[in-house]
Amino acid sequence: MCIRDRVKKECAYLKHRKAICINSILTASTAKLIMDIKDIISEWSPAERLPQHKLTTDIATIHYEEEFKTVLDIFRYALKQNEISERVFRLTSTVVLYNQGNYTAWYVRYKCIEQVEELKDKLDEELEYLNEIATEVHKIYQYWHYRKLIVRKYGKLPPNEYETLNAVYEDDATNYHMWTYRVWVTGQYNAWELDFADIAGKLEASPKNNSLWSHRQHLVFGRKKYVDVAKGEVEFAKQHIAKDERNESAWFYYKGILLYSPDKAVDDKKEAFALAETLKEDARKFSEEILSADKQNRFAMTLLVDICKGKIETINTAIALCSQLAEIDKVRNKYWNWQKHKLQYSCLLYTSPSPRDSCASRMPSSACKKKKKKKK
Repeated sequence: MCIRDRVKKECAYLKHRKAICINSILTASTAKLIMDIKDIISEWSPAERLPQHKLTTDIATIHYEEEFKTVLDIFRYALKQNEISERVFRLTSTVVLYNQGNYTAWYVRYKCIEQVEELKDKLDEELEYLNEIATEVHKIYQYWHYRKLIVRKYGKLPPNEYETLNAVYEDDATNYHMWTYRVWVTGQYNAWELDFADIAGKLEASPKNNSLWSHRQHLVFGRKKYVDVAKGEVEFAKQHIAKDERNESAWFYYKGILLYSPDKAVDDKKEAFALAETLKEDARKFSEEILSADKQNRFAMTLLVDICKGKIETINTAIALCSQLAEIDKVRNKYWNWQKHKLQYSCLLYTSPSPRDSCASRMPSSACKKKKKKKK
């Protein structure tokens, strides 16, 4: 089969697939927004087209479908004329159907809604259209940006908003664009409790989804004081770890709470720092308990390293743990050896004699005081 025949066969397949896609995802009301190519041609005269500029010598020519060429020729003409109208709005539906990532089509579509009087009161229909195509275009950033513009213009939390987001979640549970949009819409319309309840249920069903844990962290610490929620979130993480001691997501969430800087917390700094230290001590005991039953639990070891490396009196424990992790965690073997050497070097800086005074120690003042007491 020659290349030309293969291209024709591929175009025929894509055309067939597109027809199946449209029939399966669009309701009757939304289908009205997607115009047939014949209707587009009838709305625009043959003179209202602007073909793509052709080079004198074509290199690696893309073989577009004839329908696609026609639609873009008309769209190009509309752009040149700066036309903003209902027929241009309908045209963008078809342009987006062919190329969901077309920035210009989404932009022109929004300008039509903003400027055409007949379209200003049809935001409900537009939201319905966006809901219908969500599961088909959820990987396209342009769709989410456009949806954000429409929802903001809508002025309140749209009905079935979280149902649509959950439908996308079922199809792609770690979709970055969906989670970014979800953060925005929850904060924009103060839907914290509604979103929190939904996420809690999802975490029970999928406790190893990092996106869920990250979103929960935003919902909890993004609006409440550290001292009010830290203990409760620590217990929540520990409960999940107790169910599965090798659940990396729960361990990272636990670690995130302990290492969360109270400087970022909008509450009393002294109280926040004191609580953080108490939680770290509790985490040290908890990790040691886990290790007593599971000596090769690298997540418990990693948490202990992070807790112990911050204090001179426990830095040797952190060094020993890095050595064990270098043996257990083969994938990160070089990282743990590097971490060990880094800690050994910092330990030497604290305990080696000062170059200015061979008798003076470079240990912290608190450690020096303890030494003097022992000599007496």
